[in-house]
Amino acid sequence: MAPKLRLGKKSDAATESHVERMARLSLQKANDSLPEMDRLLNTLPKAVKQFVDAYSGLSSEELLLKAPASLEPAKTLRQVAWHFRDLSWRTSLKPEQASMLCKVFADPLHLIQVLVTLVGGLDLQGLLGKGVSSAALLGAFLLGLEVSTLYCVLASSFGVPVTLVVEEVSLGIVRCLKESLRQIIAPMLSPDGERSRKATAHDTGVDLPFSAEEGTTLCTCVADLMQAMHEFLSRHKLGEDQLHQLIHMALSVFFLEPNFRLCSTAEEVLVTIFSRHSALRGSVLQEFLSRAPRLPSGKKAKKFQLPATEDSAAYGLSTWTHLLLRLCQSSCLPLREPIGANVDFDNLLSQRPASQSVVSQLMAGLLQRLVLSRSKDEEARAILEDFAEELLHVAFKPMWPAAVALLRLLLQQLIGLLQEKKQAGDITVREFALKLLSKAEVRLWHHAVQTAQDLIKLPAWTDPPEEVSKDRRLLQHIALRVSLEDGRDLPWSHAARAVEAWDAELFLAKGATDAQAQGLKSFSDEMVFLHLTMAFLADECVVPLLLPPTTIVDGAATGAPAAPLSGCVFDASHPVHAWSFLVCDLSEAAQDPEANKKKGSPMQRFLASAWCSPTLVCDTASWRGVGGRRVLLPYTVYKVYRQLRSNELANLRRAALDCIIMQANSAQASLRKTAMRALSELVDLDISVLTLRPVEETVEMRLRDESSWVRQVSLDLLGRILEGSLAEGHSGEATPKLLSMEGSEATARSMLLRFHKTVRGRVNDTAVIVRRQATKILSAFVLNHPDHPDVVPVTLDLLRRSTDSEALRNLVMGTFELLWFMDDEPTPEAARQLSRVVDASKSIACMGDVLTELLRRFRKTIGSKKNSKGYEFAIRRWTTLILNEFVQLKCKQPPVGKKTKGSAKEPHLSAEEQWLLRRSLLSTLEAFAAAQPKDLLVHLRPLTIYLALEDDSTAEEQWVAIKVCRILSTVLPYVAERRGLMDHRQVQVDLQALIRSQPSSGVHEAVRCLCLVVKYVTGDLGQIVTHMNVAVPSLTKLCSMGEELGTLEQIQVMYMSRQAWILASILESLSIDDYIHLEGVADQPRRVLPRSELKFELLSGSVAATVADILLRMYGLGGAQLRAVAASCMGFFLKGQRSFTKDKRISELLAGSLSSGDLLLCRKGLETLSALLGHFRVEADKESKAGAVDFADSRDHRVAGKSKETTTNSAIEAAQPLAAFADQALAHISLSGSVGPAAKPKKSRKRSASVAPPTPPTPTQEPTAAPEDRAEGVLRVRVEALAVVRHLHQQGLVNPMAVLPKVFALAFAGDVRLSEPATVMLKEMLELRPNLLLNRLDEAFREAFLALLCGTPVHLGEALAPQQLAGLGDVYAERFRKQKAIRDSFLRKALQQMQKLNFGRFEERFAELAALGVVDEESESRRAPGTPRRAKVGQLPLRQRQQLLYAQFIASAVGALPFAFESEPLLLVFECNHHLSLHAGTLLASFEGEDLKNPPAPDQVFVDALSIVSCVVLKSMLKREFNLSAEQCATFNPRDLRQERIKSFPVVFREKDEGAVKSRFPAAEWLEKVLPLVDNVGKPKEIAAYIRRLTDADPWDDSRARHENKVDALEGRRGRRKKVGPAPTPGRGRGRGKTAEKAAEPKKKGKRRGYESEDDSDFEGPKGKRPRARREPREEVEAAEESEDPEPPDID
Repeated sequence: MAPKLRLGKKSDAATESHVERMARLSLQKANDSLPEMDRLLNTLPKAVKQFVDAYSGLSSEELLLKAPASLEPAKTLRQVAWHFRDLSWRTSLKPEQASMLCKVFADPLHLIQVLVTLVGGLDLQGLLGKGVSSAALLGAFLLGLEVSTLYCVLASSFGVPVTLVVEEVSLGIVRCLKESLRQIIAPMLSPDGERSRKATAHDTGVDLPFSAEEGTTLCTCVADLMQAMHEFLSRHKLGEDQLHQLIHMALSVFFLEPNFRLCSTAEEVLVTIFSRHSALRGSVLQEFLSRAPRLPSGKKAKKFQLPATEDSAAYGLSTWTHLLLRLCQSSCLPLREPIGANVDFDNLLSQRPASQSVVSQLMAGLLQRLVLSRSKDEEARAILEDFAEELLHVAFKPMWPAAVALLRLLLQQLIGLLQEKKQAGDITVREFALKLLSKAEVRLWHHAVQTAQDLIKLPAWTDPPEEVSKDRRLLQHIALRVSLEDGRDLPWSHAARAVEAWDAELFLAKGATDAQAQGLKSFSDEMVFLHLTMAFLADECVVPLLLPPTTIVDGAATGAPAAPLSGCVFDASHPVHAWSFLVCDLSEAAQDPEANKKKGSPMQRFLASAWCSPTLVCDTASWRGVGGRRVLLPYTVYKVYRQLRSNELANLRRAALDCIIMQANSAQASLRKTAMRALSELVDLDISVLTLRPVEETVEMRLRDESSWVRQVSLDLLGRILEGSLAEGHSGEATPKLLSMEGSEATARSMLLRFHKTVRGRVNDTAVIVRRQATKILSAFVLNHPDHPDVVPVTLDLLRRSTDSEALRNLVMGTFELLWFMDDEPTPEAARQLSRVVDASKSIACMGDVLTELLRRFRKTIGSKKNSKGYEFAIRRWTTLILNEFVQLKCKQPPVGKKTKGSAKEPHLSAEEQWLLRRSLLSTLEAFAAAQPKDLLVHLRPLTIYLALEDDSTAEEQWVAIKVCRILSTVLPYVAERRGLMDHRQVQVDLQALIRSQPSSGVHEAVRCLCLVVKYVTGDLGQIVTHMNVAVPSLTKLCSMGEELGTLEQIQVMYMSRQAWILASILESLSIDDYIHLEGVADQPRRVLPRSELKFELLSGSVAATVADILLRMYGLGGAQLRAVAASCMGFFLKGQRSFTKDKRISELLAGSLSSGDLLLCRKGLETLSALLGHFRVEADKESKAGAVDFADSRDHRVAGKSKETTTNSAIEAAQPLAAFADQALAHISLSGSVGPAAKPKKSRKRSASVAPPTPPTPTQEPTAAPEDRAEGVLRVRVEALAVVRHLHQQGLVNPMAVLPKVFALAFAGDVRLSEPATVMLKEMLELRPNLLLNRLDEAFREAFLALLCGTPVHLGEALAPQQLAGLGDVYAERFRKQKAIRDSFLRKALQQMQKLNFGRFEERFAELAALGVVDEESESRRAPGTPRRAKVGQLPLRQRQQLLYAQFIASAVGALPFAFESEPLLLVFECNHHLSLHAGTLLASFEGEDLKNPPAPDQVFVDALSIVSCVVLKSMLKREFNLSAEQCATFNPRDLRQERIKSFPVVFREKDEGAVKSRFPAAEWLEKVLPLVDNVGKPKEIAAYIRRLTDADPWDDSRARHENKVDALEGRRGRRKKVGPAPTPGRGRGRGKTAEKAAEPKKKGKRRGYESEDDSDFEGPKGKRPRARREPREEVEAAEESEDPEPPDID
């Protein structure tokens, strides 16, 4: 309401006389005694006179040329008009007052018409061009707006005579408003306004001359006029043309830069027209829909969010969403019905089609214009997505019932779009529709779950007061009070009147009639919720509705006004809009065919009466507290309203769920993935969804889907049931927690049990991400079902997957810890499960010691428990339990029904299963012996029983005896008390029997055990000396015989082998020389051996030297078997006699073994080296422990860290001589040029000078093995060689730069036994220094290529197997992908291998290829027998065929990398475009013109063309696979630091397994594009012509115009126009026009952006000039040199 003003001026108190003062006071007293309306009319003529005097003499010339007129008279009269308008709606205007008003405004009306006509005809730009001042123009427009507002306010007053509403004035006002918006507001607030004001002088158009403050004043005046226009339209009618203009003007405000005051008043105008003119509703919607694609989205749309607090109804809404909701809610107002009238339900029901038509037209139009007709426009889809998000945000707010209706219709149309049989729209549209449907379904389901969890259930009216909640009963009482506001007679009205005394409970108890009781019972929960909603909306009303003055009858005011709602003036924010729409929306659901046709159901009667209810119109809220305090809290009403509407949407939610399930079984993988992701989110909200049979069957099928993306999302669905326990923590993967048996957790346990078999099938999936997710779910399964029969196989699957990454290893180990080591009292079942895992871990490469890590975790965990009995007690319990299980598990199954102690009834086990379990238990006991040897001492006596074997013992019993020997050998060094430890006499007898009867491995373990028993228990060296006295003389004699005769019989060879094993094992465990009595030495050990006991001659006075000489002589005999035995025994010997590692003869023995052509001997030599290096590493760790004890002979006065005075080599010193064999080991892992057995037959190899020549074969040498056996033997040799290299690297005995390329090549091996350990070693080497590979990437790829040529056959046009590329992908993902700098460097350098196919450099790098001969011969004859073009490939020179294979190999490797970020494939496309723009241009420019002085060599032209073709194919593949648009590729900046993950999902899958690593490169397509090069080999001109055709047809994802537009946008200029002239406009290029000095500076040598050094790019030609494709004008060349990504100007 406008404030009251005093129009007259105060008299000067100093000059006013007494008579004048008395007269003035008397006139003022008489005026005050008049009614307020009369007082206002008395002061009105003076204000009118000032207005007329100020503006009556203005003509068009005076208005424009003179100084701007004062606005004070117009503002003063407008404020008086506001006062009169407010007073007229409170007090009726009498006839004499109306006639007086007509007389007063007779002259001003004509003046107002003249002014608005003049202002509406102004041409702002034309007048500014004529030199008219901006102040005059500003004053003219402000005057026109003020006068227009004055007229609208006056005309909207109640009771104004019709003579004051002049049609011509109304038309002038509409035109004035239109011109103000078109000429001032629109240019000022348009997104291009700022750029137009800063445009240069030569651009067309004149800038607006108004300042920011003046612009704000203009916007305020326009907003005031539109607000007044809203009230004018509520009272009077305008022509259809004027209404259309107002619609166009008001809607245009929403597409300018946001001015929230303007948007609010424009919304008032549109809502008023929309609600009162039903014929124009379609025009309003069509006008908006035509402009809808221009709406902003994303970050740009955030500034259009209404500035509102969180508790406001407008919070989270944009200006246009707010407008659309207002329009929809104004479509069913009861304008023609008197307020408080009785309306039939059928009449109400007939109003719903109007609102439904508006909602349908709006939503169908948005879908059509933003999605269906613009399927490729991502911004248009983002607009609809933002709109749906805002609807979901306010859907359950009582102020926005239209949001529920819009959402309902949106979901119905999306479901219809997805279920169409014709599959309307492309896959992008369907995928977007599914995503939007899924998003809405998840949000609606979330609200349903929240409603169910916090359900408001009102008590029955018959419940006693003491048994009901007071808060719930209070809601019922408030609702009954609200129902009394209308004064209607409803079934509960009589009860509602009784509630006034708050005795509703007593009402039924006092003996009410059945009709009264039934009426109160009909006041259901829905009735209560609706009444509470209506009361809340009334409380939320801020601006009251303007009602006609109440008529007076006999001096008393009537009840509710009888005037219809159309006679009232109310804003768009008035709650009558929301309430009327809600009532109409609920009317359809309230139809009840069984209800009484005359009276209707209680709900129908309520809705019919509530549609025209005066509760929201008349402010008589009796439900409020004292002083108008609100009793209803918004939080309570929100919950009530959400419960009311959520129940209404139950059927829609089920229909959407069915549609999502149907799309989860679609033929398109992208739709299946999106649908499964939606189901996953639903399961996260409500786990009961997973129990639905269709969902369960769908999940079962999708877990076996052909797409890894779908499989991963399906597994994620199951992972959701773990309640967030699988979330990644700071240190990696978290361990799944145990689920209880209550509520949803019980359902989770049952679902884990239901799907665990299917998930097991995915644990070995080809995709890394699928395997990781399956591992998480299986971890939860074993924890929640530890007694399930499948726990053991599941844990074994988890064990195998733990080698994938460190995070997964932590997850698996944490799961095992929770499964078995949470208590210090293990169970028999846990012992059996643990034993199976520990036994299986020994057969997994790079697994490590599982039990040691679990015990380390257990020690840390058990120390934090209060009631624990200690770590040592728990270990004793474990070892005792495992031994008992082993002893009780006999070879035969126990009788059925017999239970073992501490365990349940065991199922029947087959003999094979029993043996597997016994073997696992004993292996676990061995692992405990290695980890906790002291705790096994008490179990030695029962274990020694298994050393006694019968003559007819089985192989299993022999294996057990050997395993017991190993356990004894591990535990005996820790003996502290010998008494009662074992029956040592019987043990020695049993060991002697084992030595005589067991094969070589058994002999070795038995002898070691016997030596340790003698050393730590008995001290009797007699049995050891007996063996030595037999072995040394016999071996010496047989060696002499063999040296004389040159050959030995097989039985003699076998005997020598056994005796050699015995001798080497003795010297490994005991240093016999330390126990021989020395003459003349006083300080000797207590246990000495007289020299006379040794019945053989000593070489150099040493037993060790004697044995070493025997082994060397055995190797020199030349037999394959003896050499292998000698090599193996030499390893045992060196473990105990470290000083001999420096012996030259022993070094020659090992070197000869490694270089031998015999596979067995070579492998034995490598095994010996690997065992020695591993042994010395363990011993070095022991020696480095400070204060470590108990691993040396204390009776010899030696402990760790101390030694005798006689110097002995340390483990580190003993290992150093073995580094001399690094080159030979590397030669074996080099698949390209291996020496020895790895060399291909009939192929000459250049041997290293350091490698000893192989010994000539002897007659006893075995014949050549079969090709299959030889391949397997070569593989085993390489595996052992890799183990040797890994040991050397871990101990720092080899240069990593020399090792890295060889290991990198092994990662491409086709056999996992070789590729997996090579990949693990490669990741270890690059963990801290990834630059090692970056610096040697050329050599690494060279070795890998040579390895492929020497290994698996590689054919042109055939992609590499995914298994061959898996190692590279794993290394890239673990060591390069996480950091952008090294990732980009790796991608660039890898791609340069394909781009830098220089002919001369290729000759140098691949000199070994000359020895390989012709490649791919069988491929050409096999693949293209009748194709002459492909047959020409076989006629190419060998070098060029190898170049073809190398280009295919590099492209396949780069294309198979597991990309996770969008910048990875974009960088490769960027580099390919750069290579094409430079090298293709250079190649083409070399053949332009007729006279070629220095033509390039044909060989170089061939390789350049090959690299160009490969780049084209690789680029197109990346864009296709990762759905990269040309705009993305063109705008990509390699220096951008953003890390956005790949969001786009490939539409069409070409393989069944799309894992992290797959062979994406289309080798067949590449070969087709390469064949023209093959046809024209030696014809450089024809090749250049083909390259021209190929590059012209290829989009290079860049254009000159795009760069120019980007520069113009950054510099704030308008679009660049083409100019005719030889020279460009100054200051237009990037970096131009800054200073003359800078332009005159010499240009520095170019360096591409994004590179760390100039060496990273080779695009510059001679003298720093960049090569270009064609001759171009000078200015274009300079512009290209200054651009970031130089491209030819005619390519888009």
